[in-house]
Amino acid sequence: MTLIYGGTIIKKIILAILTLLSFTIFANTLPKKIIVARDEVLYPPMEFYQGDKLTGFHVELVEEIAKRLGIAVEWVEVPWRRALNMVETGNADGITYIGKNPERERWAIFKDGNTISSGTFSFLIRRTSRKEIKFDGTNEKELLQNRTLLMVGGFTLPKNISELNSKKHEALRITNLVDMLRASRYDIAIVNKDDYLNLYAGTDTEEYLSILEPPVYSFANYIAFSKAKNLDFLAQKFEEEMLKFKATKEYEDLKKKFGI
Repeated sequence: MTLIYGGTIIKKIILAILTLLSFTIFANTLPKKIIVARDEVLYPPMEFYQGDKLTGFHVELVEEIAKRLGIAVEWVEVPWRRALNMVETGNADGITYIGKNPERERWAIFKDGNTISSGTFSFLIRRTSRKEIKFDGTNEKELLQNRTLLMVGGFTLPKNISELNSKKHEALRITNLVDMLRASRYDIAIVNKDDYLNLYAGTDTEEYLSILEPPVYSFANYIAFSKAKNLDFLAQKFEEEMLKFKATKEYEDLKKKFGI
């Protein structure tokens, strides 16, 4: 009985070791394909369509790095909150156009080298409100007092704004936000400045709405990977290849192609 019992223990130990080795080998192997989630809203020149083809600086950059690693990319376009949830739950491998914060770092892997662009958040108001709503970069509390801040759902407010605990209302997407601001339903919004300008520069919306200077906050955009899927190795290899690519003429040509 002792020998049998001892043999059973040994078998369990061997099985555990094999399982651990299998997990380690799998975790340190690059996949053949990754599913990358993105917001269903189009953000030219970063992520948009030309005809029926998804393109843009972020899209071509991610696909180029993946190609260099021998990985195919499948894009999934869903509302932003669902895109975040897909990565958090492991239903997607990665997500683009995402900013880093402590909450997201609990379920997503951010590597410094995996930045894909940068930008700023700015306040947006109606032009008719410019005399009464002024911003000098320091008076956020006064600016938002007795006002509801309009923002895109799933957007993470900068720390200096979130700590004010002001009233907030979330729009489904930036187009809804602009419509509500133009209709005078709210007095002030916070937006990704580049996204707003890329969508509305040269349109009649510019006659009604105005970006306040200076920007509220500067940030980096990443491609981040799912912790639920244990993709640390993928994130590391992606970063290494991204840094190599950013030192090439091809990277500079890609930026020129999309006016970055």
